[in-house]
Amino acid sequence: MEKRSHLGMAGHYAAMSEFLYRGYNVAVPAVDVGDDAYVVEDQMGTMWRLQIKTTDTPQEKTGTYLLSRQQLRDIKKNE
Repeated sequence: MEKRSHLGMAGHYAAMSEFLYRGYNVAVPAVDVGDDAYVVEDQMGTMWRLQIKTTDTPQEKTGTYLLSRQQLRDIKKNE
């Protein structure tokens, strides 16, 4: 068994369960071409595409990801 594969899937399910807990609908694409999950807000029909990353490295030793607020706010076309 490959531990890294298990860790990655555990991270996927942890992220998806958090969205489900908060009332969103979550779907997993049949073919992974970059998106790991889709999160849907049912009332408005808004959808977000997610790519999920997981690590078991202690928080103080992990890298930093730099994202601008604008990058997080931009609405991207779902293709």
